[in-house]
Amino acid sequence: MQGQLRKARGVRPGIADVMIIYNNIVLWLEIKSGTQLSEAQKLFRDSVSANGCWWSLARSPEDAEHACVQAGIPLRATFASITQRIADQHEHLPAPRKRTARPRSASTVSIAQARRLGLWNP
Repeated sequence: MQGQLRKARGVRPGIADVMIIYNNIVLWLEIKSGTQLSEAQKLFRDSVSANGCWWSLARSPEDAEHACVQAGIPLRATFASITQRIADQHEHLPAPRKRTARPRSASTVSIAQARRLGLWNP
């Protein structure tokens, strides 16, 4: 059903999932998770590469970031810089307080003790 809807919209088989254009750089990203490229996708890859465009297979966000860097597309932030900023923030946080058990008063009875004494029976 989805294939028919895409065909009705004019989507051709094999076209990459994402196209990024920056300063006369064209990058096509094929997003995949565990599957292989179809013949139509391989044909599309070869044809756009032959025409001077960049094409990359991205199986993770890091792959997409690497493809942008390789193509010469500048990024405002990278995964490495983000994780470094988070690590720096954690260094400046105060150490977490250790939780200690609250001492029971002499008159406090646990549920298990109340059951044994026959004081609590739900």
